[in-house]
Amino acid sequence: MHDPELRVSEVPGRPSSTDVLFVLDSFNLGGTETFAARAVELLASAGVRVHVLGLRPEGPLRPRFEASADRVHDVSPPSRLPRSLGLAWGIRRIVQRLQPRVVYAQDVFSNYLAAAALIGNRRTRFVSSWRWTTVNGKNRRRLAAWAARRSTRVVTNSSGLVADVRLLGVPLSRVSVVPNIIEAAMLTRATNIERRQWRTQLKIAPDDRVVMFAGRLNPLKGPDIAIRTLAQLDERARTGWRWRHARRARAPSW
Repeated sequence: MHDPELRVSEVPGRPSSTDVLFVLDSFNLGGTETFAARAVELLASAGVRVHVLGLRPEGPLRPRFEASADRVHDVSPPSRLPRSLGLAWGIRRIVQRLQPRVVYAQDVFSNYLAAAALIGNRRTRFVSSWRWTTVNGKNRRRLAAWAARRSTRVVTNSSGLVADVRLLGVPLSRVSVVPNIIEAAMLTRATNIERRQWRTQLKIAPDDRVVMFAGRLNPLKGPDIAIRTLAQLDERARTGWRWRHARRARAPSW
């Protein structure tokens, strides 16, 4: 099931100046975007010709993509078309120019826009992503399912999502699990002064031990398991422990 390799050399067709075109919703600093950045770096270091297309032009990870990819492209949709149709048209124009062997979409929006851009294209393989448990909106859910079924391969970041992809009508043979990465280089150890400042701000005693969860409150991530585990410890074992959760400001639905 785990299949992290992109064997672009196996794709038939005429010679291409691009092996893989990554299509991203944005260059924001998130798990999906960080995964794509690392994938681009690994592929480029192996001699694979990689281009990146961002549906939104700016974001903190853009310089990282620019440093490793052959080129980062922006989409300029025609003003006369609705935004989604204009973006799909822009992706199609770039695909026609680059003739990539593989188009790899990374998120909900980019999945179905890339799938639409590739209608009638039998030369380019389409890899889509499935990294979420819910898709908001009836039409978006339908488009997401349609894009998954049109994919040569669907990549998910958790074995727990494989069943969800199968329910969309995608054969198991076309589903791969590639877990997200955690980059140690992005984590810096706080100084003693910084630790004291954070503990004071969060009202945590100097000797309290802290369990911290950073991420979305989502059943797939399992923060409830950690909370229930701590709650089941006897009172003596719980003494001096504190739970802290870092998330976006917007309240989750779960």
